[in-house]
Amino acid sequence: MSLNCGITTLINQRQYVGILVGSLTLAHEIGHTFGSPHDNGPICEPDGPDGKYLMYAAASRGDRPNNSRFSPCSIGNISEILVPLFNGEISRGNCFQRKSGPVCGNQIVEGDEQCDCGANEAECTDKCCYARHAENKSLACHLKPPAKCSPTAGPCCTASCDFVPKGELCSEETECTERSYCEYPLILLQSCWLRTGTRAKCPDAPAKANLTACNKNTQVCLSGECKGSVCEKYGLMECFRNPEGLSMSEQCLLTCRAPGSKECKVACAFSNMASHCGAKLQPGSPCNNMRGYCDVFHKCRLVEPRGFLTRLQGFFLGGESIDTLYEFVAHHPFAACIVVLGSSWFMVLVFRCFAVHTHSSNPLKQPPFKLKETLRHPIESLVSVSAYGVKSV
Repeated sequence: MSLNCGITTLINQRQYVGILVGSLTLAHEIGHTFGSPHDNGPICEPDGPDGKYLMYAAASRGDRPNNSRFSPCSIGNISEILVPLFNGEISRGNCFQRKSGPVCGNQIVEGDEQCDCGANEAECTDKCCYARHAENKSLACHLKPPAKCSPTAGPCCTASCDFVPKGELCSEETECTERSYCEYPLILLQSCWLRTGTRAKCPDAPAKANLTACNKNTQVCLSGECKGSVCEKYGLMECFRNPEGLSMSEQCLLTCRAPGSKECKVACAFSNMASHCGAKLQPGSPCNNMRGYCDVFHKCRLVEPRGFLTRLQGFFLGGESIDTLYEFVAHHPFAACIVVLGSSWFMVLVFRCFAVHTHSSNPLKQPPFKLKETLRHPIESLVSVSAYGVKSV
């Protein structure tokens, strides 16, 4: 079943997870909307070096080949939804369309678009660019004369439609990337023509050297992303100790193993990792063999595959809960009536108490009671509640 609803965030346990993990999380939720549940079984939850598949229920660093792939189970589940749709076997029709090229008006500069500030002039706040529904359709997503560029094309263009001077900072340094600077004036050779000053986009930030330490010295940079374990810096591999007999805090200690060895040890056990002795994994890091995440207290918390709302729904509307309720009413009808009447009377009293303490725009209503007086004299206030109403005129 697909609920067509998913929530993703780049923050996990108050820590930034990075674009890679965030993108995989979004793809994971899209997999749910296409009808794929979490992976289950040895074929779709492998323990090999290629890692878990995209629809694995718990954690993922995103650095293993399988992390960005759908498992055979997921492909089968999604196919059961999409194949009948593409074959016209579903009455609601096929809502998918083949990509036909750039879409003017989506605020993303793509293809041969010079700019893209939105669908109409009300949405377009860029004075350098024509919106999609411009008076002259041929001008849509083109620059307004005499604009040289548009801020929608990148941060190397000013609001006054001119290029930012060469050498201006456009992207700050991160743990895994260097600073990036605007390149205007830029000379490009396109179709035997020389074009200058056409780069409003900020150049891609150069990646720092692989194995540069990041995330408070518990991970390393790989291809400009903080996604590898610091174990790799010392020729070791990341691993997880057997959680049996370990406290939740011990499961969030940095652990590594030598290549070819199955013995997983804490950093202190390796002489070349003395500086990492006692190091703790940062909040949001996978633990317990990818079954949980370390929280802000560096304790391993298991991931509940069912979200909070699903569990709450199951508690109140699950089959067992409803059966228990029916059984109680069948065996204790008198008690059930008392519970219903008592609950109704309590709710009426609560709403009534809220009403007498709330300001009303009706001039005929009594002025609201002060909460302080109610707390001082609760019995008198309760008596007054029954008499609370419209002024006599």
